[in-house]
Amino acid sequence: MCPAVLYRRLPGEGLDEVIAGFREAAAWDPGGTVLIVPTSRLADDIAHRLIAEGTPIFGDAVTTLAGFARRVFEDHAKTESLITGAQSRLIIADILATRAADLPLLVRGDRPGSGVVNELATLVEVLTTRKVDYPAALGDLQGAKSAEIGLVLEAYLRFLDEHDLVDESTLLARAGPGWLAGGRPGPHRPGLHLRALRAGAARAGPHPRHQGARSRVPLRGSVG
Repeated sequence: MCPAVLYRRLPGEGLDEVIAGFREAAAWDPGGTVLIVPTSRLADDIAHRLIAEGTPIFGDAVTTLAGFARRVFEDHAKTESLITGAQSRLIIADILATRAADLPLLVRGDRPGSGVVNELATLVEVLTTRKVDYPAALGDLQGAKSAEIGLVLEAYLRFLDEHDLVDESTLLARAGPGWLAGGRPGPHRPGLHLRALRAGAARAGPHPRHQGARSRVPLRGSVG
């Protein structure tokens, strides 16, 4: 299990403490310390600040959760291959064309339009990333169209599984269980020391129990 420190902060607050904590951990293990932040822009800003202040960092030591998942996947995936967004849309388009007879509300004519493919690709990404049980999550609002979308989603995920493929939305799920939950690290990384900055709600603020808290938590697949 990777040791981790989770910081709960409002956007723009407590950044100096987070960076100081990262410096402390990186001084002890520069190649195995990772700072995970909510956005790629914040990751770039922190990396530039560290370099400008004379703190050496290695590659993607400051990254987002998605970026860290990609790093873990690339280091430890065996048979799986990561596909691009364009390849994901091609798979969805092929499913629509192949199953057109079962999808009269989604496919009009011989082949689906690019707009339908793009909209479905976005929806599939959201549903998969958020682990939504679709269309069951709609409850009484389920209808013929949601059933067709559910068919496409099921066929798409089955295609990925059958061909050992991973897209951006399933990357974290694939990267997490094997290595982050206790798998063996790579030969040049005796362990990762993760520091994650979690942004609180902009208006509501953090939960009272977490106000100003810095807690040590076990990392199981995701942070924040």
